[in-house]
Amino acid sequence: MKKSFMILGACFLLLAGCGNSETKSEGDSQPQMYIEDLDQEKAKEAIVEEALNMNFSGEAYQASDIVHIEVCEALHIDHKSDGFTGKFITFFETSDGNHKEHFLINDQYEIEKIANYDRIPDRCVNID
Repeated sequence: MKKSFMILGACFLLLAGCGNSETKSEGDSQPQMYIEDLDQEKAKEAIVEEALNMNFSGEAYQASDIVHIEVCEALHIDHKSDGFTGKFITFFETSDGNHKEHFLINDQYEIEKIANYDRIPDRCVNID
């Protein structure tokens, strides 16, 4: 019986050591960069590439047709008290004015299709 308790205790310690007590929610994470740190060329490249991949009803656009690019730090609509978490909302339009679109990029310049983000108006840059 004593041996069973020792084995059970060792298993418990082993399992307890495998746990992670430092879990963070997405809102707790600190952004890796802010608008001042944004590499505008990398951002533009990612935005144009994604814009050209969008389905615009059979219309064929070139990179030069993606204009009026604006990138802003963004806040989640339902979690504004969390502050800026490293997501940037991007806006652009096509040169013919037929399409005005937006999506998010993260601080790794990866496209994210997540809804419910608003721009922080005084935390934007225009990229042309």
